[in-house]
Amino acid sequence: MHTLEEWQQWYQSVSVIEPPLRVPHRPSEEPLLEAWDNRLAAQNVYFDICIAKHIGHARVADEKSVASLRVDQGLAKPAIEKAVAAFIRDGSWPALTHREYLHLIVRIQLARKVVAAIRDGSSLLRWPAIS
Repeated sequence: MHTLEEWQQWYQSVSVIEPPLRVPHRPSEEPLLEAWDNRLAAQNVYFDICIAKHIGHARVADEKSVASLRVDQGLAKPAIEKAVAAFIRDGSWPALTHREYLHLIVRIQLARKVVAAIRDGSSLLRWPAIS
């Protein structure tokens, strides 16, 4: 099982795509914040899908479309994306392994910490860079 510190390192290791030259570049001290902005944007799309399903305007969700919501350069876990897609479609969780549940729980916990840090304006997002 991975520790929270190991998962933080895993999330920090995500490479941030540089914006095109015509777009003003954000300060270099905030690449992690930019990566989390991208993740939060993907979460907004996910919640839009859930709301659309709830009010009867759902589009078909599958693991490929859910994985495409993840913008973290290939770090999506296929079994978990499949489970999330099934939840959107059917409203119930399919069976996951214990490790997959732990991965999903840690992902949710980290996302909540980041959102709380953004709301609080704390310095949680200024973790040291990984070499």
